[in-house]
Amino acid sequence: MAPNSSQAPDVPDVELLIIKLSPKVSRAVRHVYRHPTNQCEIEDITQDVLVLLIENDYHRLRSFAGRSKIETWIHTIVRHCVGQYLWKQRWEKENVSPDDLSLDALTYQPIQEKMLIDEDECKALHAIINSLPERRKLLMELALQGLKSEEIAKEMRVKNSYIYSEKSALLKEIRELLEGR
Repeated sequence: MAPNSSQAPDVPDVELLIIKLSPKVSRAVRHVYRHPTNQCEIEDITQDVLVLLIENDYHRLRSFAGRSKIETWIHTIVRHCVGQYLWKQRWEKENVSPDDLSLDALTYQPIQEKMLIDEDECKALHAIINSLPERRKLLMELALQGLKSEEIAKEMRVKNSYIYSEKSALLKEIRELLEGR
């Protein structure tokens, strides 16, 4: 029975189809995952994709309409599954559960806030900005007001790309001048 029919395929047909698709899915996972040394993860993702294909009464498997090669269709599904897998790994790595923390880490300990910029640096920054040519000075003033690059471009009647590159160069120049003083 074809995978895109309206009825659920017979169990022997599904088993045969899964046996035929397994190597293609595994190859696609190895291609997309790009960590060929971790065979266990490749096998896990391959199994996840195969389960995805047959779950919900074979809904995903029946969605193959034949408008492309089966390999292309599988590759799209694999790319999505690998992306989700990597996202979950990163999420689990970045998030810490309360059980992993010590009691000291969970208690509030106020710290004295540091000033972001001291008075001398502030005076030096104002001097640098005042010494800039008018156009660059305007760009810096608008950026310091919190305007987005698109808003600055509209205000100055220039392209967004000019603002991005000019602002980047200007901030680099100011940083170097502040560090060099």
